[in-house]
Amino acid sequence: MDPESDGGDPADRSADPSNSEPSNPRTDSSGDPGAAGPARARWMSFAELLGLTSLAVAQPVLSVFGNDASAFVSYGASSLDIIAFALIVVLAPPVGLWIVEQLIGLFGDGPRRVAHLGFIALLVVIFLSRVFPPGIISVVLLLGAAVGATVLVARTTAASQFLRYLAFSPLLFLALFLGFSPVGSLVFGSDPRAEGSLGGEDLPPILIIVLDELPTNSLLDGEGNIDADAYPGLGGLAADATFARNHTTLAPNTPIAVPTILTGMVPDEPESLPTAQSHPTNLFTLLGDDYEARASEHITQMCPSDICETPPTDPSRPHPLSMLLRQVPDVFTASTVFFNLGFEDVEPADGFEWLTESVGVQDGEPTLNYLHSLLPHQDWQRLPGGQTYEAPNPPPRSADQQSDEVPARTARQRHLLQLAYTDELVGGVLDDLRDAGVYDDTLIIVTADHGVSFRPDEPYRPLSEDNINDIMWTPLLIKEPGQTEPQVIDSPTASIDVVPTIIDLLDADLDVELDGQSVFGPARPADWKPRSLSWDLDEIEASDDGFVYADGPAGYAELLESQALDFGAEWDLRFWRWGDNGDLVGRQVSSFEDPESSGLTVSLDAPERFDDVDTAADSLPVYVSGHLEDGHAETVAVAVNGVIGGWYDTPDAPGNPGEQTFQVLIPPSLLEDGANDIEVFLIEGTGDQRRLIRIEPTESGDS
Repeated sequence: MDPESDGGDPADRSADPSNSEPSNPRTDSSGDPGAAGPARARWMSFAELLGLTSLAVAQPVLSVFGNDASAFVSYGASSLDIIAFALIVVLAPPVGLWIVEQLIGLFGDGPRRVAHLGFIALLVVIFLSRVFPPGIISVVLLLGAAVGATVLVARTTAASQFLRYLAFSPLLFLALFLGFSPVGSLVFGSDPRAEGSLGGEDLPPILIIVLDELPTNSLLDGEGNIDADAYPGLGGLAADATFARNHTTLAPNTPIAVPTILTGMVPDEPESLPTAQSHPTNLFTLLGDDYEARASEHITQMCPSDICETPPTDPSRPHPLSMLLRQVPDVFTASTVFFNLGFEDVEPADGFEWLTESVGVQDGEPTLNYLHSLLPHQDWQRLPGGQTYEAPNPPPRSADQQSDEVPARTARQRHLLQLAYTDELVGGVLDDLRDAGVYDDTLIIVTADHGVSFRPDEPYRPLSEDNINDIMWTPLLIKEPGQTEPQVIDSPTASIDVVPTIIDLLDADLDVELDGQSVFGPARPADWKPRSLSWDLDEIEASDDGFVYADGPAGYAELLESQALDFGAEWDLRFWRWGDNGDLVGRQVSSFEDPESSGLTVSLDAPERFDDVDTAADSLPVYVSGHLEDGHAETVAVAVNGVIGGWYDTPDAPGNPGEQTFQVLIPPSLLEDGANDIEVFLIEGTGDQRRLIRIEPTESGDS
């Protein structure tokens, strides 16, 4: 007879001396741990949940993070953070389920037992869902397996005991994660030491700035020069420096690209972590005995802690453990690590301000100051003056790749605006050096880890046949101590040349073999092929040696013709003047004939943003979006207070062919304090024959 079928408590009956039935001190034949007594039952229940959650949740999560340990580096996680993360991943799910089960047990052993079996069924489904392919048949199999497993646990001692033995599996998963995955080097590895003194005298201060996601073609003026009107910071540096403009990166992603800059070597293992343990011979260990080093790093940990001073932790930034735990749900469902590089938690100007605090000589030693800034990397949300604006990131219809010309150009416009802000920060650092009287004597290097592409129907960053030139060609500016005249190097250079160039300029005799060469040494042949280490997301197939190769001469020729901005040198508007109708930006609506009505209507998104504008605020409503109704329009213009602020071709909305959308960035100079009038017009005609046709606002979109 089932011990629960008569409504009695099996634990009470086993304790009754008048009961002649044999009893198992741990469980009865039904597998119910409740037969062992309340305390032991609770621990048995927890053991079963621990065993199943370790298989269903902990193992897949730890496996993904273990294979992509760069996430821990990116968030700046310490050894204790990583250990705590692993323990939480292992223990939080079973503890959470167990607590719920015990709360339900307050209503009786029967409800508790039902909840326990329900959790087992759920965990079996989660575990097996990672094995079965999606489909109706798989759903049926999953449900059948869950029911079968639940019946076995409910009816047999062997199944319950198996789950309890499985409770030891987290020890194995933790050992694999902490000891036998790349994470192990982060937890148990030790930093390398400085490799010895250069033996030189009168060494110059060194300042290195590595920008993020900046292609050289975003800086150029169409004649191969940095557009100093748009980018006075970098343009001013170029006036005193060597511009190696035929410069390429070795990787399209930061964790690989930055180590090539800081080591001068091609990594033996492309998937090696961007840490000093994985790259013990690097700029900081080579110069650490002779320089007072300071490093502000993002995404990497290339400078050993006993060599470099690092900036204080921003108290507004979430703790690394918190940021990692936020990623667990996404990692579990997508089986890959995604980490956010946005600036909502970090003020990007802080790194630049910290950078200039000790450039020069400190305690008798020259300084080595290094900054890897996340600017101008997306999210694109900065205006040239530093104000922010709210807009979708990435821009609509351009996640991963752009579907047509105008969304691609809008994304590039936002990138260029953020680049102008980045340039202002770089220029501020250089001005601080000039004011301190150390600019002339400092060796200054500014470069970028990789580029970004804004070609229609092409990905932003993964390499393809058509976008490879945008992503591989990155700027390299080198100002030698005492240099006052500009120089241009047209021969090919690469990111692995930065450290050899520094060693060359310091006239150091180091017993170290590097893959790169000084940019001031013998030139590479003009037909040298730039190469990039393959990335999993690339759309172009790598060669047998693991590299993707670009056509060097063709790529460089295309670069020299690049022009980031057009429509004149009026700085206030040139970032908004682009494409066929860019010349309309800044033009008064009243300069056209009185616009007639088009019969179309427009609904603005969040029009209330323009009702009470504070032009001195840190965030400005310069992003205007909406959708058209009651007809079709090819191209629209958005006017602010009677002045055209932008234009847009209006494609059909994603998933809704009958709805046309637009997204326009307007110059902040057109906004006024208080209420602002936003109008939308249809543009008809071309050239001097263009005219505006009014699109009436809907009641909900009337601003």
